[in-house]
Amino acid sequence: MIIKQELENISFYEKLAFYALAIGEFAILLLYRLLCLVYYCIFRLFLPLRDVIRKPSPSSPFQKLKSQRRSKKILLLDLDGTLIYTSPRPMDKAAKISVNGKTIFVNKRPNLEKFIEEAHKMYTLGVYTSSIEDYADKIVKIIELEKVIPKKMRFYRNNCENVRGDYRKRVSKIEADLRNVLLLDNRPEMVADRKNTLGIRSWNGEEGDEELLRSLEKLRKMYLCDDVRMHL
Repeated sequence: MIIKQELENISFYEKLAFYALAIGEFAILLLYRLLCLVYYCIFRLFLPLRDVIRKPSPSSPFQKLKSQRRSKKILLLDLDGTLIYTSPRPMDKAAKISVNGKTIFVNKRPNLEKFIEEAHKMYTLGVYTSSIEDYADKIVKIIELEKVIPKKMRFYRNNCENVRGDYRKRVSKIEADLRNVLLLDNRPEMVADRKNTLGIRSWNGEEGDEELLRSLEKLRKMYLCDDVRMHL
């Protein structure tokens, strides 16, 4: 009798364990199916619908604007006669630099700060000058352009072509993709890539000059164009 009762007890516990295991497996399977349903609803139905509602089409003006802002065009700036005027004689409000033992007085063109601030929002700025490196770097520093025009974006006389003693600039030496590069220069006749050159009237220290502001308006129009050469 004792042995029979023990067998019955063992059989009962085994059955209990079996049912508990079966219920546990069923609960896990049910939870898995529930999670699959949640995943399907969220990632297969809701998210694609959200993208359709929120994401503008690639051809929309907003998407085009966003795409073009990701890769700025390059605006190269000449120095003498374009951004500054220099003289060996002292001038009002002029800064002073020394190059090769000679003192040079430097005046910034009116509205230069505003021009740089606005142009920098649209373009990657650089300097392209026919002057020597030492002189150009001192000019960049004294007119406070070091932060917006790093050393790698400065190009000097050694990047120009010597044509019978004159130094001619070639924009394609700086940027191969001529659709996206501009040079602002007061001597466009000395630039090989004329279609990439925006001319500006030479500045000789006159007060009240507004040429940089006029150039800024032109630059705004070319900011979003596919090829700057079509607007020059």
